Amino acid sequence: MNLALLGGDTTVLPLVRAIAADSRHRLKAAVLVPNSIAAELLAVAPGVRIESEWEDLPHDAGVDAVIAVVGSQAVDDCVKQTAAAGKPVLFVPNGDPASALVYELTLVRDDTGVKLVPCFPLRFAGPLRAVAACLRTGKLGAPLNLQWSRDVVPSSAVRQSDPDAGSVRVTGNALLSARDVHRALIHDADILRQLGGNYSQVTAVRSGEPETGFSMVTVTLAGERLPTATWTIRPAERPAFELAIPTNAGVVSLRGHSSSAITPSVTRTLPASGSLQDDFGVGRIEVSGTHEIVERLRTAATGDVARAILDQFAHGGGQRSEVGDRKSEIGCSQLSTLNSQLSTLNSPDWPDLLRATEIVEAAERSVRRRRTIDLHFETTSERSQFKTQMTAIGCGLMSMTLVSFVFLLMAGALFDMHPMVMKFARVGIIVPLVLFLLLQALLFVSRPSATKEEGGMRKAE
Repeated sequence: MNLALLGGDTTVLPLVRAIAADSRHRLKAAVLVPNSIAAELLAVAPGVRIESEWEDLPHDAGVDAVIAVVGSQAVDDCVKQTAAAGKPVLFVPNGDPASALVYELTLVRDDTGVKLVPCFPLRFAGPLRAVAACLRTGKLGAPLNLQWSRDVVPSSAVRQSDPDAGSVRVTGNALLSARDVHRALIHDADILRQLGGNYSQVTAVRSGEPETGFSMVTVTLAGERLPTATWTIRPAERPAFELAIPTNAGVVSLRGHSSSAITPSVTRTLPASGSLQDDFGVGRIEVSGTHEIVERLRTAATGDVARAILDQFAHGGGQRSEVGDRKSEIGCSQLSTLNSQLSTLNSPDWPDLLRATEIVEAAERSVRRRRTIDLHFETTSERSQFKTQMTAIGCGLMSMTLVSFVFLLMAGALFDMHPMVMKFARVGIIVPLVLFLLLQALLFVSRPSATKEEGGMRKAE
């Protein structure tokens, strides 16, 4: 498959290396990529052509699909036109709020059926798949809550090598920017949804201001009969993470030292009694009393995750059905180098990006309004978009009708206007509102059947 890179940052370099190492794929062009990664991009893929104009990309016959890292207006416009032209897009969330773009692409996806796949690398990380499998077997009982804490090096910090200490010292701004928080939250929220469920309430608290930076941000996800998930992010000199899931039989925890993916060296804590047969490639675990078991879980390296993402993009994703889900997951499992026994996290699809984007937006609204935000997951479609627009138009017409009548009565009282003029003026004011109300009858004519609507909601979930 011939691919093109649109936009870019350092997070897509593993994908570029995977493309260069796979004979089935080829990176043909890199469009609107920043100069900071252009040199490394050429070193990994020497034959790629660097382009600063994007107008030819949507209709380039030599490009089969596009990997897009959104963040600028030019990239956003190109992504929309590329999807409208029918080229599949691998959408890489980079931390910038892009809800409007995501919703517009959703409408394009509904109209044309083009394949749009979000890039969530954590879905393909072996340890997280092992934890998901461990929870879904029910051997440890239901999770009581989920606790995810992440230490992130601020993007504005300056990294300097320290020869005396033999390490890298981080200087400069020690606070997180809004983009740092959004970049981490959109990926971690997707995993928390996979482990905990479809959360419907978001509560966020943060220390600091967007202009100066944040010293800590906490987001709490809740839902009916779902374990509460608490996500915390802090600035640090070295990236690290910890996921703890208390259950009725103990605590499952993962720890590592990576900001973007799970490293092979992790810690899993299982305080319980008795023995547990591990079915996920780790081996037999003997548990007696309360203690901590430290081990190396078999997992994929960064390159394996990148290859799995490419395989899923090439052979799965896009418009899915219940049968298609199983076929695409089986195909992706056969093509990737990941352990098939760890394939308990489903491959990400476009509605997953919608849900994660809504959580990020709800966290921002929760901070501004200082309250819990309820999420209403409604399938974004032309029908719902039409209903929203018609509601806005109706409110505007009613307001304009009221104001027009007030001005007409004032004019009639101040000036000696002919009765016929007043009559035509009243008719001219009221007719648009009456016509608009009559058009609402079309809603009942175009209403889908209950079976189709119920099926669409199941598919979105």
